[in-house]
Amino acid sequence: MNWQFLQSQSPVYWAVALFSVYLNGISKSGFAGGPGVLSMPIMALVMDPREAGAILLPLLIFMDMLNLRVYRRDFNASLLKCLVAGSLVGIVIGALCFSLFQAAHIKLLIGAIAIWFALKNLLGAVRSADADVVLHHPLATTAIGTLSGFTSFIAHAGGPPITGYLLQLGINKMVFLGTAAIFFSLTNLMKLPAYAAIGQFNLHVGGVALVLVPAAWLGIKSGLVLKDKLPDLLFRRIMNVLLLVLGIYLILQNGPAVLRF
Repeated sequence: MNWQFLQSQSPVYWAVALFSVYLNGISKSGFAGGPGVLSMPIMALVMDPREAGAILLPLLIFMDMLNLRVYRRDFNASLLKCLVAGSLVGIVIGALCFSLFQAAHIKLLIGAIAIWFALKNLLGAVRSADADVVLHHPLATTAIGTLSGFTSFIAHAGGPPITGYLLQLGINKMVFLGTAAIFFSLTNLMKLPAYAAIGQFNLHVGGVALVLVPAAWLGIKSGLVLKDKLPDLLFRRIMNVLLLVLGIYLILQNGPAVLRF
């Protein structure tokens, strides 16, 4: 590990990185990963986006493992089967096309999807939020999983499609959080060998990720506290509002870059 590299980084670099990882931890354990889409753009303020993605991946897996200790019994098996199968396809597509896509284009698409789901849910097209088992169309669920796996591989931004889709189905809070937690833990593990194969990992990445582990742990713990304080209906309303805000943010942030391109 290159300790000189770690020591040479500015306080701003570490402050931004620590805050970004802490935010992602809160997002993962308390809000099913939705707001965590902000982590990579925030880290990209002080480092190359591809480096940010490589640093985040082992931290995401670490946070996933902490999440599974809480949510491993709360999930919908039928949904997970389709979502994970789709995610694998999306990861393969993302790995094969990694160098062809601009992150701004992917995030712009995610922003549009997030706004569509949020508005649909906020306008009342959501089922009652008291079901552990829901009816869903396997092809539609697999397609959402593919989109999430692809956007997760390219930009660690698979949260909004999954969040919007699960909210639309109307499952209760714990099953919602558990299904999302298991889905993202499997998705991030599947991304790991692909990231290694395309050369995204090195000693610098490992060193920075190691320093940021405490922020990841604290973020997970904070998210669990917030989750326990939110009634189910309030939780869903907050999630949909966050989804809408995230979608608007992604479009405003990446729209000008796409137009310039």
